[in-house]
Formats: sequence, structure tokens, C-alpha cells
Amino acid sequence: MKILEKIKELEKDLDTWENFEGATELVSKKKKEVEKLISELNTNTDWIRLVDSFDDFQKQLAFRQENIESKVEAVNMGEFFKSELTRLFDSCKPILSKSDLWEYCSEENLNLVVSCQNSKLEHLKECLLENGIDAHGPISILCAKISDYKFFDVKSDSGSIKPITESEKRSAKLKLTIMYKLGIIDHLRTFDSLKNNDRALSRVLNAILDVGGPNTFQTYLSAEKSAEIGSSATQNNPLSSKLREEAMQILERTDLTNDEIEKYYPNL
Repeated sequence: MKILEKIKELEKDLDTWENFEGATELVSKKKKEVEKLISELNTNTDWIRLVDSFDDFQKQLAFRQENIESKVEAVNMGEFFKSELTRLFDSCKPILSKSDLWEYCSEENLNLVVSCQNSKLEHLKECLLENGIDAHGPISILCAKISDYKFFDVKSDSGSIKPITESEKRSAKLKLTIMYKLGIIDHLRTFDSLKNNDRALSRVLNAILDVGGPNTFQTYLSAEKSAEIGSSATQNNPLSSKLREEAMQILERTDLTNDEIEKYYPNL
């Protein structure tokens, strides 16, 4: 029997026995059983996996963007990202309504999930702005729905540079992760003009990697520094555990081993 079913069954028993006099001891025992099972449920459940990690979300977003571009001749990306915003809010409904498993999610685990979903929300708002749409509304999925947002078209009537795609963003971030793993970023920061200048370093990386624009890497470089002091924007951190794992898999296919890399760069 699944743990959720056990909890539900015990709660039904509790509802029954609480109406009987003289069942205090039994009720207390069953309450402790329920608390133990709920604790076990929270410990053994990968709550982030239930909503998809930020990295998985970005992969799926890139796939849907590429898929719609292959089927529609001229995609309105502003409307595409609005639809993704709606998709995100729809995915949060079971969490906010505390249905099924979410009824027993601890406050600690719920905070982790909400933080992950808020990172996705912030990312989609950034994507909208890149496409000339400024989204005004709540900053947390805890108190928001799509109807709470107002969208303002802030792009000029004249032509503009096509924004970098989600697939290109992820590719840029992964390439940056590889450069961190190889110690290239640390080396570049030995130059005085690049040491504390993420904007200049971003331009150098863009010239080397030819991905996105001159400022593409600045967001990720800044996020990596912010992560060191526990700041926000973790979704942009090129040294997330998932990206480091992917980077290592790529490097291993070139015969570079993780042991060899850690010998020189143990913190990456």
C-alpha cells in the first residue's frame, strides 16, 4: 500500500475513533502513526522533481519553442511566453490547493518548491521583456494568477535584433560551465581589465564562443558570484549541480576525467 493511501486510511480511522469516548489512547497512537508517515513522506519524496527543476523546465521550454517555430511560419514570441506563463500557473494549482500529495508537504519542502517555481516565473518575465513585453504583476506564484498581470508592449516600431532562443541560452550557460570546469574563467579573471568586470568578460566570451550577444554571459557570470554569497537568481548560475554534471559528461567523452580536473580545480 502506498504511503499516501496509508495516511488517508489512518485519517479516516481517526475521524471514526475521535467520536468514541474512552478511545483517547487509541486516537493518540493513530495520530503519532500519521505524523510518522507524513514525516516519512516528506523525507522520501523528491518534491522538486514533481514540479521539474529549473534546468528541466528550461529544456522543455526550449523544446516547445523549437517545436512551435517548426510548425508556425512567423511565431509571435511575446504571445508564446504569455502562454508559457499560463502553463506555469496551471501547474501550480495542485500545490496551492494542497490536493493529493501536496496536502502533506512540509513548510520546508513547500518553500523549496515555491522558490523553484518563482525562479521559473522570473525567467518567463525576463523572456517576455526580451521580446518587448513588460509584465506587471505579483512576484510569487503563491499569490498570483495569469489574470493578475498586465502586459505592456514596450518595443519600438522600428526593427530590433531577434532575441536569443531558450535553446541558445542553455547552450551558452552549459559552455560557460565547461569553461569554469577547465579553469578558463579563473584564468581570464587574472587579467586586470576582466577581474571585476563581468560586462567586459562577457564580451570576451561572446567573441570566443559566438553565442548570443555581447551581454549574454554577463547574467550568468553575475549569478555565479551572487551564488557564492547566497543571493538570488540561482536559475542563472552556470555552476548548478545539474549543469556541472552535464559538463562533466561532455568532457569525459573527450577523455578528460573528473579526477584529472579536480586535481587542479577541486572546487568545481
